[in-house]
Amino acid sequence: METKGLGSDLEAVIKACVELVTDTEASARLFEDQHPEMVAHKRYFRFNVEQGLQGIGFEEGDTLNLMEAATNDYLDGLTRQLSQCAELLRHPSPPPYNKPYPSPLQSSTFATNSVTIRDLRFWLGVQPEYEQPWPDSEDLNNTSTAQGDLRRNLAFRFDETCEWINAKPEYQRWAQALCTTSLWIKGIPGCGKSILAASIAHHFHATSPVAIFFCDSKDETKLSAPGVLSNLVSQLYEAAPTSVGRVIEIEYRKSGQNKIQQTYLLEKIFTAALQEISDLVLLIDALDELDQYGLDVVCEVLKEVQDLCFPVTKLCITSRDDAQFVEKLAFCNETVQISKTDLLHDLEIFVAGSLCRNNRIQALLAVHQDFVQEIKVALINSSDGQFLLPRYTIQDIQSKQTIEKMRHVLHTMPRNLGAY
Repeated sequence: METKGLGSDLEAVIKACVELVTDTEASARLFEDQHPEMVAHKRYFRFNVEQGLQGIGFEEGDTLNLMEAATNDYLDGLTRQLSQCAELLRHPSPPPYNKPYPSPLQSSTFATNSVTIRDLRFWLGVQPEYEQPWPDSEDLNNTSTAQGDLRRNLAFRFDETCEWINAKPEYQRWAQALCTTSLWIKGIPGCGKSILAASIAHHFHATSPVAIFFCDSKDETKLSAPGVLSNLVSQLYEAAPTSVGRVIEIEYRKSGQNKIQQTYLLEKIFTAALQEISDLVLLIDALDELDQYGLDVVCEVLKEVQDLCFPVTKLCITSRDDAQFVEKLAFCNETVQISKTDLLHDLEIFVAGSLCRNNRIQALLAVHQDFVQEIKVALINSSDGQFLLPRYTIQDIQSKQTIEKMRHVLHTMPRNLGAY
């Protein structure tokens, strides 16, 4: 693999852009590694529609509405990045490349001996949603108020879904283990791994301390090792405020910094905090969404946790079934491969529930019950073990004004995406 210049004329630039758009994730990571100053100074933006529709080819014109729905859904979560990119395009300015990379934060000593958890969380770089990640019981299924990854995934989970995992022998051994153990749950994009991780976390939360993090390549605060470790440490503090708080405060005072700068220091705090808690359930979702450096660091830390046999800790990791993870997650005791058969019951509930939650489609029930049933059957049959395709198709259907146009969406849906 090699990087290429964009060229000097319009035709060369267009061709190069097409190649960039259709290139692999590996190419993007290579570019980021070779141009860290562009990433650091917000001169590089990459927008890549959420995975799950890879089977749609450019030649399939009838699926443009579906692709538009997927793109709109993806862009809804990128308001800040889009605004930054648009502002730079409107008002170009030379990047401050004369500054060292990465530009260090100014060190300072603290004028007071009084340290609060708010001070410590700011120092660690904890995201607000991970300060109090768990929803109240009355808000558990409230999709309109769900803020944060955990709350959102719990709210969008339908009752009686994700229960198939309980029948897996690998999961049973992991869940019942009396020593430190690790579980890798792998599956294709769009098969519901994040909601499954949230469901597992919720199951254990009633009886055990739980810490969970959802990696996200679209959010710069959630694709790096510091993002993972700092937000997990914040949750470990909630499980053991006195002992974990002492671990954090000692390093906070020693650092003399207003914000932590070194990843190795976060690793040290994380592993020290783990030793203060027993019977912990630790979940990291979408490990494959981390940048390459973050992936290497987090896998090494988790391997250390497994190898050193900390006080009973259950590690659960979800990711795509990529070859690189076979080696990186070789330390895991158990592995569960998500299959289409596992998800059939959940897909039926998901499709039926999603249609019930959609006001436009509910209005059709009064006079077109047979058509609503037709929608349900078509979505289940074409899902191919993915939740994203039915989700985007429902969004596309509700935008149509006539039954004929809605039925056209069903008839032109992609099928046999071949993800499994």
